[in-house]
Amino acid sequence: QLGFSQTPIGTWQVHVPMSSFEWIGETSTNIYAANQYGVLSYDREEQSVLPLTKVSALSQTGLTSFECNAKANICIVGYENGNLDIIRGNNEISNQPAILNSQTIGDKSVYDISFLEESIWLATGVGILLLSAETGNVLEYTPVNYLGENQKILNIYPLGNSLIFNTPDHIFTTSISTLFTDPSFEIIDIPANTTRIKQFFEFNNQFYALYQ
Repeated sequence: QLGFSQTPIGTWQVHVPMSSFEWIGETSTNIYAANQYGVLSYDREEQSVLPLTKVSALSQTGLTSFECNAKANICIVGYENGNLDIIRGNNEISNQPAILNSQTIGDKSVYDISFLEESIWLATGVGILLLSAETGNVLEYTPVNYLGENQKILNIYPLGNSLIFNTPDHIFTTSISTLFTDPSFEIIDIPANTTRIKQFFEFNNQFYALYQ
């Protein structure tokens, strides 16, 4: 025997692909999984799943990055047009459209997000941004110019007093303390195609670049 149910008149039924994911993350209360269409939130205490999509909560589709920080109890959703959504607490969502609404010309996609204490580092097509985890406000911004050309930043990772990031052609390291005032960049040579790098991470006091 088959049973069918209808969506009540006046309500929405969400139909978005949520069977595979590109990013996972967690806060003190929730576990998250995300893909380009939206985010699934799993409540540890209630053991329930809530989809966060354009229909129900998020600003839009077209996710290009997603990262959580359990200590700050926050997740950042980055989009292909530079828009940002901030998820706090019990899935309380606010929007940060500073990049989207900026007069900067170019690829505003948010390609990667990384946390350092109470700061959020963003890798975008127009450069590097630093946000406050407490307020979500943009603290600093700089384009990355190398050999006379502005660079698209694909991945970013704060390591001690240094910031490591990659473009389609190189991996760079720079000092965090001088990045926004007097930037200088040093190339890190690796035996791999930098366009295929998907993630930077630390393990056992070693720094790794994970590539496809």
